[in-house]
Amino acid sequence: MVNQYILFLLILRGKYILETGEEICIDEDHFNNTRKKFDQLFDKGTMFNWEAYLVNNNKKIIPTLNNAVCLYDKKGELTNIFFVLRDRTEQRKAERALIASKEEAETANLSKNLFLTNMSHEIRTPMNGSYRFYRHSA
Repeated sequence: MVNQYILFLLILRGKYILETGEEICIDEDHFNNTRKKFDQLFDKGTMFNWEAYLVNNNKKIIPTLNNAVCLYDKKGELTNIFFVLRDRTEQRKAERALIASKEEAETANLSKNLFLTNMSHEIRTPMNGSYRFYRHSA
């Protein structure tokens, strides 16, 4: 039996904004890549660290990290597939926040460097005049 949310995801097309703030595009390439991953699963019997997007119970699209193993009977026939799906929403939010913080820190550092460069120039220029005046008067 196929999960109803997987069926729902199969009919989705277009661009979506996730809770993490990322924009994803579900198009033909997305489905071709998904098909290739499932082909790999059936050929090799395993699939590790596959990043995908699934629909949760609230019909929200969530980023997941997936692993799967095919289970076979004694005759070598496929009986089940064991999936482990990890919701990466919070991890993605943390990654985006970290990137934003890093960019903010880099901007602040650049501003600090410009300020210090300008202040150094502003302090040295009058001091050079004072120093010259002092040397000539001595």
